[in-house]
Amino acid sequence: VISPDSAATAPILAKYISAIDDKLKSRVKTNLQLKISSDAQPTKSVLVVVSGATNIKKLNQICAYLTGNDSTFQYHSQRGKCMKGSRVELSYKGETMWLADKPSAKKATAAGAAHAEDKNCKIVQLFQGLNKDVDGGIYYDSQQAKDFATAAGSVAWVSPDGERYNVTAQCIVANKCVNSNELLPRVVTIEGRGEADGYRDTRDFDMSTKTGFNMNVARTNDYMLGDRERRADWLVIDRGGPGPSQAQLDRRVAAIASRALSDEDGASVNCVGGDRKNGFLYRHVRMKESEVATAGLPANGGIK
Repeated sequence: VISPDSAATAPILAKYISAIDDKLKSRVKTNLQLKISSDAQPTKSVLVVVSGATNIKKLNQICAYLTGNDSTFQYHSQRGKCMKGSRVELSYKGETMWLADKPSAKKATAAGAAHAEDKNCKIVQLFQGLNKDVDGGIYYDSQQAKDFATAAGSVAWVSPDGERYNVTAQCIVANKCVNSNELLPRVVTIEGRGEADGYRDTRDFDMSTKTGFNMNVARTNDYMLGDRERRADWLVIDRGGPGPSQAQLDRRVAAIASRALSDEDGASVNCVGGDRKNGFLYRHVRMKESEVATAGLPANGGIK
């Protein structure tokens, strides 16, 4: 992933992003809830759930679209383009690394930064940890992983005009512990996300809800869906009752698609429970250790 020259420029970061290579195949089997916020105006932010298999090139595209810098987005991993001159930038212990396309390497060197090609690095190599229970937050793979993930500005998307947007991870949950049928990426909201069963009352969902970047949540999720189709059982409201109106269906789909994985502190994770074969979600159902382990448990219990 990293050239010898770049490794010499940023040895700590180079070693860090390779630290979980031995469990990478397992760790990508996760969902991450990320917060993207403007460095200049921190109140402007958006929450998005992505797959642990997301590479940094796709993260770049997600950030560009959700911050309003780019008007287009392609969910497919092999489609879509990054805005020319944009990058994901890592900063840690005085070192800087650009995760961007190959042509950016010379500019990174000129700026005194290391460089790694974005398409060869996964999001879970930046945020190294795992939620092991519903209320414990992230257990990090090492003290360094915790220090990096919790340091202000350690991961940032930089737009072509130099504006910075900080990226942080709020939870990292094994696919087996969440409803993996929900198509990603998807914008989520914390407010009103549900009570004991993990569902907000879909009848009360506000279809005009917007992100901190003034993007309508429901329309944004519909657009990012692309040509994919959601599960048909999402559309069931009352079995045996009168058929729902189109407005009811739209509201239900929007409410479920925007359900957050966790609170902003990584606790109260919505994990799969109850009737698992139907993928129903229940808040506070205890995670099964065997299912958490499918995403690669942190060594020695992890660092809290």
